[in-house]
Amino acid sequence: MVVGVQFAVILLRAVALLGEYVALMGLTPERLHALTAADLARTGIGRRGPLTVKELITRYSGHDANHANQIREIRAAIGCGI
Repeated sequence: MVVGVQFAVILLRAVALLGEYVALMGLTPERLHALTAADLARTGIGRRGPLTVKELITRYSGHDANHANQIREIRAAIGCGI
């Protein structure tokens, strides 16, 4: 019974996090379109060296889609539907 309760708690937290993620992603296009050329050219230091905001956006633009596909595959594998 404890495992079932633990799973339910984890599931509820996952649903809450997903809701937060969806809300944040809804804001992203508006914020990206507001960036100026100077904003996009700003440089920070990543693990692999200097990285502009534009490079960061380009590099990670498909990152969430990759995770969404992983979630779909896991749900299908455990019979939770898609």
